[in-house]
Amino acid sequence: MRAEKVEEKEVEPRYVSKTKEREVEAKTKGRCSYNGCNKPIEEKHHEPAYALSHNHKGLMGMCKVHHEFRHNGVGKKLSSID
Repeated sequence: MRAEKVEEKEVEPRYVSKTKEREVEAKTKGRCSYNGCNKPIEEKHHEPAYALSHNHKGLMGMCKVHHEFRHNGVGKKLSSID
């Protein structure tokens, strides 16, 4: 019987640190990650969902409108910065 290699996931607490928030904001210069949008970041979005990844690697800043679009399955195209 051979041993299976188990992939370990990096698990981070649900809380997003101020350092990580600053990193996210710096990626897009404080602007929404949605392609073509120049509105300021109002909310953070996990892609993939935090419940699936348990980390903040896919965290992005978005304006309120485009964050709602993402949760409702609209507007899948994001900027190349992600």
